[in-house]
Amino acid sequence: MNLTAKQTAFAHHVADGLTASEAYRRAYSGNPNKTTTRREAHQVRHHPVVSALIDELRKEVAALKLVDRATKRRVLTQIICDRDMDPRIRLEAIKLDNAMTGDNAPVKMEGEITLGTILKEIQSTTGLPSQDAKRC
Repeated sequence: MNLTAKQTAFAHHVADGLTASEAYRRAYSGNPNKTTTRREAHQVRHHPVVSALIDELRKEVAALKLVDRATKRRVLTQIICDRDMDPRIRLEAIKLDNAMTGDNAPVKMEGEITLGTILKEIQSTTGLPSQDAKRC
């Protein structure tokens, strides 16, 4: 069974996150009566073909929104290493990356605390060779 242009528009609006009533008002040029709009929207929403289209569109939208973990880490690394980026944003990116990897546990340091000892501790806990730590 083919859908009408209004049913198709309704399905797209619902898949985009509008309520059935709002989608009905937009697709069917709006009925000012709330009770009628709700009833009609419910009927259109539960039409088997419309419902199937909504489910299909929602799956497509969800697939487009998925970003794999590696891509997220790559983006965070670009932000962290961008020296022109606001330092506060870079720090937030570091926090997010640490949360993703579980590296947000505090590090206990003993002895004299200098920049050199901090860098050595970072290198030893991250496993980064010194040249990787310096590239950012």
